[in-house]
Amino acid sequence: MDNQEKGIKYEVLATQLLTRSGFTIIENNYSAQNKGEIDIIAIENATRTLVFVEVKARDNPSFEHPLAALTKPKIRKIIKAAEKYLSYAPKNYTAVRFDVIAFTCDNAEHIKNAFYGYF
Repeated sequence: MDNQEKGIKYEVLATQLLTRSGFTIIENNYSAQNKGEIDIIAIENATRTLVFVEVKARDNPSFEHPLAALTKPKIRKIIKAAEKYLSYAPKNYTAVRFDVIAFTCDNAEHIKNAFYGYF
């Protein structure tokens, strides 16, 4: 399985996890042209929070934790893409949050408020 196939696999798993946890998926693989990409955009139904989700995975437990791959430049790109999305998205949410779903050998960890953007 190549990296693109692995990415798709883990994004599907993350989408399933979110759906089972009471989220409504709005969009997968949102691209804001040159500003960046967001893996999953969802609404947390219980709180009406708009959540931008980054999916990170490592198949080998001897590698670094998936969160280590979330660098400051990557975070800036995600925030820029979120800003672009928010510029036209319907305002049917009460708050905005950035989460990460990290997979290590198929074990999933949902990290809420993994980082912050200022809107």
